[in-house]
Amino acid sequence: MNTISGKAIYQARTKKNISQKELAKGICTQATISVIENQNICSSFKLISEICYRLNLDLRDVILANKYADKMFVKIETEIRNHDYNAAQIEFKHIQEHRLEDEVSKVRYYSYGGVVFLLNKNYDEALYYLNSALQQSGDYIGMDLYRAIATLGLGWCYKKSGYTSKADSRSLKYVNDAVDIIKQYDVNSNRELEIAAIIYFSISKYYLEIDKPQKALKIIDKIIKALVSKKYMYKLDELLKLKAQALKVMGKYELSYGNELFSLCMGNLHSYDQVFDNERLLEFLNKIKDL
Repeated sequence: MNTISGKAIYQARTKKNISQKELAKGICTQATISVIENQNICSSFKLISEICYRLNLDLRDVILANKYADKMFVKIETEIRNHDYNAAQIEFKHIQEHRLEDEVSKVRYYSYGGVVFLLNKNYDEALYYLNSALQQSGDYIGMDLYRAIATLGLGWCYKKSGYTSKADSRSLKYVNDAVDIIKQYDVNSNRELEIAAIIYFSISKYYLEIDKPQKALKIIDKIIKALVSKKYMYKLDELLKLKAQALKVMGKYELSYGNELFSLCMGNLHSYDQVFDNERLLEFLNKIKDL
């Protein structure tokens, strides 16, 4: 169940000078609006999305985050980005599961735990946490993002561990399922865009490892375009380098050169402004992202 800012709903509704009954029309009952405004809870992501759309409210201004969970998970994300997987595992073990009150925090907990143990090659623990993540029910903001992480994690887990004779086919199925989940997910913040970039990057690496460069290229291009449209530089250099590798495997050496060159250039830049406020660099980037 999502914790909602009922005050934000109430203020937006009264500002538009509409009653609870008018707001509820075609969406839910007046009683449901009253519960949301007065008790700060809503059990349906779809419902709160429709209410916010009618009130012209940003979902991020309505959903109340679990501050304890965010603080702990940001630490884990930071350690993973720094490739310090042992430190990430230590941070994960510090999380007090009973303090994770909302469903999104719980599925995030299990998916991150699975990833941490996977990166540390503890496949038994990884499988437990990743499967637990997918067993969490509900339709809440951010849920699908972490389901995509868990599903992709299972794909890598079966590929790396080779537990069963059907590990390869099971691995590919999970990765394909992760693609289906993430491509339908609407990114709502820069942090979510960063996580999505990591997911797309990992999927692309997987497809390259199993000699499916066309699939890798399709995934890479999708996230590159999303990053460029948001003027966000995170992981762009690595994605362009991966794109160059895919093009080389496909025998498109001339096209791979431009992506590889720009990847090297971006790797030496330390500011978004150095790319996105530089007209010549931005023009070049917009050209090669479509190659």
